[in-house]
Amino acid sequence: MKLTRRETLAAAGAIGLATQAKAAIPDSASVDVAVIGAGVFGAWSAWHLKKAGLSVTLFDQYSPGNARSSSGGESRVIRVSYGGDPLYSSMAVDSLAQWDALSGRQSQPILHKVGVLWFAAKDDASFHQSLDWLRASGLDRWEGDAAAMRERFPQMRFADNELGFLETGTGALIAGRGVQAVVADAGLEAVRAKIGQPKKLSNGLYQIGDRTARHLVYACGPWLPKIFPEVLGGRIFVTRQEVFHFGAAPGDSRFATPALPVWADSN
Repeated sequence: MKLTRRETLAAAGAIGLATQAKAAIPDSASVDVAVIGAGVFGAWSAWHLKKAGLSVTLFDQYSPGNARSSSGGESRVIRVSYGGDPLYSSMAVDSLAQWDALSGRQSQPILHKVGVLWFAAKDDASFHQSLDWLRASGLDRWEGDAAAMRERFPQMRFADNELGFLETGTGALIAGRGVQAVVADAGLEAVRAKIGQPKKLSNGLYQIGDRTARHLVYACGPWLPKIFPEVLGGRIFVTRQEVFHFGAAPGDSRFATPALPVWADSN
């Protein structure tokens, strides 16, 4: 079984703790939940737990949205098309409203709904699975063949055998600043510490650094196999993706929004 980084979202199941009756905490320095990892999954888990009325401490070995984290950097695509993995599509749809609301509370937006354009060869199975899901879900979209795409996006080149569709309600997230905004909106500050496996005390609490907690959420992304090698070793694999930046000519606005959305070539 091979897990993707997104499947660490299972750790967010601790949000269900909010529905449990809160027992008295024997140690006044303890919290209901300690969340380890202040990336996008850890930050939103902490946000929901805090909004549900639980006391939360958030830990990170560096800081929220730092450059070493999977959630760091300048921007990320937020999309609802995932081919044969519609589970992710439903989660993405649910998250959009919350990202949109959070973005509206910021002095500068963190969600830019410029759309995501997908194009691929006519026989691409993943492309058609995504499009079928969009149609069945009734989400706003635009569809077109190569000729229609050339007319709408003349600054791009499309092969004669390509089809495309545009998700009109998605786009780009400002990654590092977005994670930091989630943490701040929850009224939290991340405690900087390196956290290993949990240590359960005789009173039933967990020792986490110099704190104690009744429950734990580990949202450490690619570091999870190092913390739990006996469970996740050989199951989560970190992949390398090269990032290139291209600059348009001075004064050329053809490649800026709204002329051009986020795009993904599935070929």
